Amino acid sequence: MEKLDRITVNPEICLGQPTIRGMRITVSVILKMLASGKSIQEILEAYPELEEEDVRQAIRYAAWVVSDQIHMLKSLSEIKEEGWIALVERLGISGATLFMLEYEKGYGDYTEERKRIFDQKPLDEIVQEIKEKMVQGG
Repeated sequence: MEKLDRITVNPEICLGQPTIRGMRITVSVILKMLASGKSIQEILEAYPELEEEDVRQAIRYAAWVVSDQIHMLKSLSEIKEEGWIALVERLGISGATLFMLEYEKGYGDYTEERKRIFDQKPLDEIVQEIKEKMVQGG
């Protein structure tokens, strides 16, 4: 990480929000000004106690904070396991097994199957059946 010696966090200043050099000017205030279209020069005019490097470090700090966020995605095996559990809970072990045997590959073009289903009933009728089953809890 680059040196961010102008960004300070002190629980007794601005409720612990990151500030510039311990002053009561938060990084978020600077970022909001930039986001609203203000230039670095306009920010410096609004806050004469700031220096250009303060604003640049606020931007780098924000980039560092955002890049440090990790969103854990589920692995394919976790998704398969959760899917299997949901099937068993909903259909029972035998129903889930029969379903898996029918759709064991889990990929492909199901256009013909969808067409066959929708040829049998209009969409509004299918939606109504789904709603009724949801009301019935099944």
